[in-house]
Amino acid sequence: MGKVKKKGVLSIVLLAVFFYAAVQAQELKRPAMWGIPKITFLISDFSLAQRYYGEFLGFSKAFSYPSPKGEIVVYKINDRQFIEFIEDRNAKEKDRLVSVFV
Repeated sequence: MGKVKKKGVLSIVLLAVFFYAAVQAQELKRPAMWGIPKITFLISDFSLAQRYYGEFLGFSKAFSYPSPKGEIVVYKINDRQFIEFIEDRNAKEKDRLVSVFV
């Protein structure tokens, strides 16, 4: 087989692989969820969290509510995503990630 024929066959094979991959990618079913709706952290200082999430990042405090562990403050990221904080003075010694909802 000559060099020209080898290049032609190789080109056809590569194109076939490319088109097969493109068709498979289009048929792939994606889950309805596109992000994480809520994540909850333990924090040791609400004022520090307010300065970072509220003032620096620009997220607004959506609401707060009491719980057995202490006050829970929720920041709105967008209409579908929130960050929740539970104040715990000993948070530095603990695993700060409480929960992730998907």
